Amino acid sequence: MRVLVFTLTFFACLFTLAYVASPQVADTGTFGFLSGLLHGFVAVGALIISIFSDTHKIYATNNTGFFYNWGFLIGIYAFTHMNDVIKIFKE
Repeated sequence: MRVLVFTLTFFACLFTLAYVASPQVADTGTFGFLSGLLHGFVAVGALIISIFSDTHKIYATNNTGFFYNWGFLIGIYAFTHMNDVIKIFKE
């Protein structure tokens, strides 16, 4: 039961972050490394949200280029290898 509650809470937080982190149409700023890192980390949730919404995208098109892409890839790597990090902290 504890694992189920943790899993549901985790995905609820992930979807919330994906919604908040997705770029809005009225935003005129550019996204840099830290935004790319956050967008990469919540990419799975953003993918699910983007399936049901036309206004939310996975990848910010108004970005700084190399540094946003670098942060995006590191964020995806961090999310996919999160289990390894949790095992390190448990030891």
